[in-house]
Amino acid sequence: MRRLRMKHALAVGLLLAIGTVHAQAPLKSPEAVSTGLRIMSQVVRHTDRLIAAKTYEQIPHECGEFEEGMKEVQNGVGTQPSELKTKLSPLLAKARVASNAMSEAAMSRNDAQLALAHDQFAAAVSSVIQLFPADLRPKPPAPPPAS
Repeated sequence: MRRLRMKHALAVGLLLAIGTVHAQAPLKSPEAVSTGLRIMSQVVRHTDRLIAAKTYEQIPHECGEFEEGMKEVQNGVGTQPSELKTKLSPLLAKARVASNAMSEAAMSRNDAQLALAHDQFAAAVSSVIQLFPADLRPKPPAPPPAS
């Protein structure tokens, strides 16, 4: 009886290991993913500074930068179906919608809408970044120098 339980536990462990390896398909280009995540993170920080300075005319350009970062991430993940792509696609779509809403709010100079859109954009980009291993995530910005 004990031997049967041991075989069953080993078989279950082996199936889980195989499933995990299959679900975690290797990235086509980890460097591209890392670059794309860094770009997306920079856009969040830069648009925050632009909003604080009320320099709205530059925000649509930043949203274009976000699109470039998003394409880098997608290229780095590759075209093969995987669990990662299944999770990533709706998160990127949500970030894109928030980016577009932020751009539209900036063009209409709607402060309240812009703040809300930026919060949604930042949260969506954060969700995308958290989906990847820590070694691919952008490093947090250094604190400003003390004066």
